[in-house]
Amino acid sequence: MIRRALLLPLALLASLTFTTVAHAASGTGQIGAFNESDGGGEYEARVTAQFTPDENQWPWTVSAYTVPADWDCMPNPSQTVFVSDSVTGPGGIVDVLYIDPEEHASANVCLYASYRNQQYLLAKTTFAAPAAPAPSRPRSQRVPTLSSGQAWGYVAAVLDRRFSSSWSHRAGGWIKCGRINRTRMRCRVAWGIGDSSYSGIVRVWRQHDSDGDISAFYSYRIRGLNEYCAATGGSNCTRLYVSR
Repeated sequence: MIRRALLLPLALLASLTFTTVAHAASGTGQIGAFNESDGGGEYEARVTAQFTPDENQWPWTVSAYTVPADWDCMPNPSQTVFVSDSVTGPGGIVDVLYIDPEEHASANVCLYASYRNQQYLLAKTTFAAPAAPAPSRPRSQRVPTLSSGQAWGYVAAVLDRRFSSSWSHRAGGWIKCGRINRTRMRCRVAWGIGDSSYSGIVRVWRQHDSDGDISAFYSYRIRGLNEYCAATGGSNCTRLYVSR
């Protein structure tokens, strides 16, 4: 039996409306309490954020900006104090932001998700630098800005010291640094040697040490993979290196 297609009059077709349901991007976030970072000089706060984009193929990042304490939040790239790595699809980040009280004595700190040229406000808090106690040793010198070239050199020295020949005799690799703030940078690293590959994050920064002198500091979290072990179905093929 042959079924005939249902034919609707043109006038009826014109009256029909088709609705596309759009799922808007959304997110939440939190900025924790500020505490003086190790060694003094800056203050740090824990940052958490969750974000759900409306289309999973587009990446998003989280940034924190400062504005004067009597202003409402607004994206302010000239006063960026935190930028996360990019994430694709729904997910979250947990990280730390740093503020120099000499630059931001009193400010609103605004946390935004950046996605497809739009900014989504996730959280807001106020930072007020506490009254400075009388220093045991005078700090006559302001911590200088850490340049990209200096950060690259610090990271290379850290990898050379920690991984020795695995880094110095590497077959390819890179160091890519992004600024956290004026005195801090976060650098992504990756390299390989033989059957092993390494990738992770190294943070470098300058601050006053316990003697009041300006020194360089670092932390890292790097994953090593024995690719032959992984390819042959072996166990314990990865090793995590974390600074102490």
